[in-house]
Amino acid sequence: MSPCHTPFRHRCAAPGRVLLALLIAVLASSGCARIAALEHPTATPLPTATLRPTFTPLPSATPTPAASPTPSVTPTPTLPPLAAELALEPQLAQGGTALLRVTSNVPATASGTVGDRDLGFVSRDGLEHMALIGVDAIAGLNRLPVAVTLATDAGETLALDTALQVVAGEFETEYLVFEPETDALLEPSISQPEFARVAEVYAGFAPEIRWEGPVVWPLPEPYVTSAFGTRRQYGDRFASYHAGIDLRAWTGTPLVAAANGVVVLAEALQVRGNAVILDHGAGVFTGYFHLDTIGVEVGQEVAAGEEIATAGATGLVTGAHLHWEVRVGGVAVSPSEWTEQEYR
Repeated sequence: MSPCHTPFRHRCAAPGRVLLALLIAVLASSGCARIAALEHPTATPLPTATLRPTFTPLPSATPTPAASPTPSVTPTPTLPPLAAELALEPQLAQGGTALLRVTSNVPATASGTVGDRDLGFVSRDGLEHMALIGVDAIAGLNRLPVAVTLATDAGETLALDTALQVVAGEFETEYLVFEPETDALLEPSISQPEFARVAEVYAGFAPEIRWEGPVVWPLPEPYVTSAFGTRRQYGDRFASYHAGIDLRAWTGTPLVAAANGVVVLAEALQVRGNAVILDHGAGVFTGYFHLDTIGVEVGQEVAAGEEIATAGATGLVTGAHLHWEVRVGGVAVSPSEWTEQEYR
């Protein structure tokens, strides 16, 4: 091998080694890169998630019940304004009874006065109203004012007024003289308490009519021995008038009720003797006095013509007889008129 050849190989060898080294380095770096790439692959970014709205189910609808139709309201009928008519005879004799009628166009309650006394009304269906007016046998010959007020449940009122002229009645006069023991019954200490007792009973009022038609006489074939309204002079003590009718009757004669009624008094009194009073409604009463026996009791209902007592001579009397009275609103009126008229 020539000397020049060897250096060249060395020279040539050196560059070859360099190239080889470079190649190895390249391969090495390339392999490391691949290994690194295998060990740490590049992360592919996930696509951004699109948020889907969460579906919240709506609550199931509760079925609405069908509305019930509102019932139609029947309108309350409108009543006409309160109106009324009043009927009353314009005049009345002393001791008489007057019938007052008031007719209203709608149901109402009636009240009223005559003079200074209250009137008691009996109403039929709230449309027809009736009141009785009694005039005393010694009443003044005056014009009595009559006032009536009607009132409805709705608060409506109506005032009516009229007047009743009192005219003179025809009466007799009697002069009575009693035995001393009987005359003592006229003492105010005896007569006044009894008067108050009887007046209290006569002041009652039942809002109904119990009688039917004219009343009947308390005994058959009545014979009047002392008329109603007779002016009486009791000796020289005082003057009064007869508040009833005296009928001739022997002791023990059966007596009957003049009309349907209820017994409100049945007892012995000093001046009137044994007594019975019947309530016939509407402020009308009949009284039976100087009785021998009493055949009924308080609270008992009796019919017209039913026996209630027997005639006698008890109390302030001069002999056996029946003293029979009719009272209207506490006022003594003529009984004979009640046997002729209905007053209802």
